[in-house]
Amino acid sequence: MNNRFALLSLPLLAALLLAPLATQAQADAQIANAINETLRPHGVAVIIQARHFCMCYRGVRQSGATTTTSKLHGSFLTNPASRMELFTLIGNTRD
Repeated sequence: MNNRFALLSLPLLAALLLAPLATQAQADAQIANAINETLRPHGVAVIIQARHFCMCYRGVRQSGATTTTSKLHGSFLTNPASRMELFTLIGNTRD
């Protein structure tokens, strides 16, 4: 089995999966599940940080307000060291 996956394929994967409207939480789950089911890696982590138009320009009007969601599979769920390494690499040291 060929487990090669080009990083440039990620935006295409996201565009295909998210063509129908989805919430941010649904989006990270759909992307993570597709990668996990297709490639069967030891671990998958999808983290989406987005600025939401409705929070910035309507309602609460918080400019620069972002929401971060994540979906983890495999070693990122079961191995605290892997999870800590991931969060350290992305600049977030929470567990």
